[in-house]
Amino acid sequence: MTQTAMPIATDIPWPEAYADLLPLIRDEWQVEGEIYIRQELGAGKSGAKVLIVDITCAGFSGLAILKLDRLPDPSADEAPEPERHRQSLESALDFGAKHIPKIVHTTAHEGRIAVLSTVVARGLEYALPWFACGYRDGLSALHSLARGLLDDWNADYALAPGMHMPQELLSAWLGERLDPNGRLHGFLKERCGLQPDEPSLSFEGHWYPNPLAFANGAIALPSRLRLRAIEGHVHGDLHGNNVLVRSHGQEEANYFLIDMAHYQDRQYLFFDHAYFELAYLLERREFASAAQWDAMLDHLSLFHHMSHSLGLWQDDVGLMEALHVIRREAMSWVERNEGQRLSFLESQYILARVAVGLNFANKRGMSDQARSRALLYAASNLKDYLKLNSVDWPKHGPALQVFEADAPPIVVHHASDDIPPSPIAPPVEKDRLMDQNLTQLPMPQKPVVAVLPFENLSGGADHGPLVDGITQEIITELSKVDWLAVVSPSSTFALKGQQVSVEEIAQRMGANYVVEGSVRASAERLRVTAHLIDTSNGHHLWADRLERKIEDVFDLQLEIAEAVAANIDWEVKFDVRERARLKRGEVSVWDRFQKAMWHLIKFTDEDTNTAKDLLAKTVELVPGYALAHAGVAFAELRKVTFAETDDPESAKRRALEHAERAVLLDEHNSFSRAILARALSSLGQHDRAVTEAEVAVALNPSSANAYLILGVAMIAAGDPGGAIAPIETAIRLTSTGPYTKVKWLAKAFCLYLLDDLSGAEAAARSALDGRAVGPFGRLILAAVLVRQERIEEARQTAAESLKIRPDVTLTKVGEVLGHLSADSRERFLGDLRQAGLPE
Repeated sequence: MTQTAMPIATDIPWPEAYADLLPLIRDEWQVEGEIYIRQELGAGKSGAKVLIVDITCAGFSGLAILKLDRLPDPSADEAPEPERHRQSLESALDFGAKHIPKIVHTTAHEGRIAVLSTVVARGLEYALPWFACGYRDGLSALHSLARGLLDDWNADYALAPGMHMPQELLSAWLGERLDPNGRLHGFLKERCGLQPDEPSLSFEGHWYPNPLAFANGAIALPSRLRLRAIEGHVHGDLHGNNVLVRSHGQEEANYFLIDMAHYQDRQYLFFDHAYFELAYLLERREFASAAQWDAMLDHLSLFHHMSHSLGLWQDDVGLMEALHVIRREAMSWVERNEGQRLSFLESQYILARVAVGLNFANKRGMSDQARSRALLYAASNLKDYLKLNSVDWPKHGPALQVFEADAPPIVVHHASDDIPPSPIAPPVEKDRLMDQNLTQLPMPQKPVVAVLPFENLSGGADHGPLVDGITQEIITELSKVDWLAVVSPSSTFALKGQQVSVEEIAQRMGANYVVEGSVRASAERLRVTAHLIDTSNGHHLWADRLERKIEDVFDLQLEIAEAVAANIDWEVKFDVRERARLKRGEVSVWDRFQKAMWHLIKFTDEDTNTAKDLLAKTVELVPGYALAHAGVAFAELRKVTFAETDDPESAKRRALEHAERAVLLDEHNSFSRAILARALSSLGQHDRAVTEAEVAVALNPSSANAYLILGVAMIAAGDPGGAIAPIETAIRLTSTGPYTKVKWLAKAFCLYLLDDLSGAEAAARSALDGRAVGPFGRLILAAVLVRQERIEEARQTAAESLKIRPDVTLTKVGEVLGHLSADSRERFLGDLRQAGLPE
């Protein structure tokens, strides 16, 4: 047969492997005109194609789903997909009518089959694959899906007769995948360096049980592990491309299940929930580093201890929340329907996750890295199962060979690591199915910074170690910035002396930003020039020149590195927030937080309220996102500081609640610790406030904000003398930016309390103007002038302050400074009273 004209409306061609089906489809379905391929929803590992097409044929005209696939192997005695699809529709008529497409036509030829189906209710014009949804729509659909699979599709679920050992469930889910001569056994032996019957393995310094050895009964288990199982309807291949989500309208039926080729009528339940979870995790994090994967497995564990040095990256939080939604909905169903069998069914759900991990580890066509990640997912869940059921299992085994991506490895450097860091593959660009203005679930990864070896402009080898030392120190200081990832010097120093473009560095190292510079040295002086470059467009975001005397070389290297790191910390934050502000349409959790922070540094009442709204919605979407809670606390404290709330005490308490929640969720985040310090200080808990601020500084020594908050906390604690050093460090680290005036104002207040009136006046005048300090810049200057007995100048200064904020009174200032010691507060209010500030 000859192929007819190419049926495309976009750049998507008709799949060559199914060319001989096209004339048959036209003939048997009575197709009128062209078949327009609009989207490719996905491609199966066996070469199956799932397309959205616009077609006019017998019995139908419009957008439909066209699946092109191979027929099942006749020797496998499997029902063809149309039969399975019909069974799935009839299994629960109400659910099927709302959530499962109807088949219009099928055509089979020489081992291949074409199936045309339509989405019920409003059509495909209003549906997207779940993987392509924005965060809010995706999370909402996930709630409905995880709940509906059990409440609706399996309303007729049944208890499986008898009591079952865990291996029986695994065997039912996995079937021939457990064959000793099969692909899974070969993968463990040949690619993972692990014997299939080895009881345990090690990974990232932790022990895990070998799930294949468990499934095959390598170690006898006690009979007490027998459980009552439930069974029902299982999709069998449930992932984000097989769930379509309505993007418009508010009707109840907001998702559709497609591709029912693996549907089973009586199968142990929870497999679909587990399959969706791991498919999503691999889709988003297949190329995560070994350490990051280990941290995510720990976070998902029932016995999570937050003990990993890497921890979750900020963008992993949204991903984890989506997975927890699936688990919460499933266990909520158990508690409602089978609460008296909770232990049995919790074990069944964990075993389903073990089975799914082994299923993916067995898949043909997946990378070795993805398969090893899936094996570890199964092992982590099996570890939970053994611990939950108090099973004693061998805890020593060989290290698992873990595969990374084929691209050159990038090493993220952590200054505090005691062991060599793990390689991180650069992000891989994947085709997406929708307008790129809609952000995928979840967010991009931590901003990655690559520091290239600085150039020695002095010539000769004498200054080489000095120049390399400066580069190394900058890398070390940037590695302390808790929200950045820094490419290891072992990767960047390999480029020394090479001419490599910024674009190539971005591609090879996955770097979002590059730091480059040069050093020129003489006998007495050293000049360092540094640049921060955005790799997405080549723009220079920041540049500076530092010149110092050469005295103590090591102190000099550290001083230069601290200055560069502090400026980069701020400049990258500014760039990230500006990008978030400019985004339109659906934005991710990370972008939403950065957009809120952009508004907060504008220091207006309107911007603060906008930030509060953004952050409140973020907390609602992802209750486990530490930065969102810290941001809410920050916004509440901003309203208190600027006397823009009628109930400051309630605002302080709300701030403390959110700040404590943020630290509980992520105890290693400097920003959360700093905001907790501010909240504690506002409520007069001075010792705790200073301690938390000191921790914030330790977590990110490049954060001028953390040093500033430490200084302010020490002022409130009655130690203005001790506060001078951290405040001056904050000024030195970043001499520009939105908080520059605040730093000078804090220094002015310190010196005022210490009776260094000339220094206080100079600092206060440096902080006089700007929204960041509101009326307080002039109020502190007025108090200083009163102390200098320049009463008329003080009255004029206070009057200028009232022009900015006519509602500011001694009472309001007293409320704002209520956390200060009584002596400091009364001294300040008394001086303002002499300056003419109204009561």
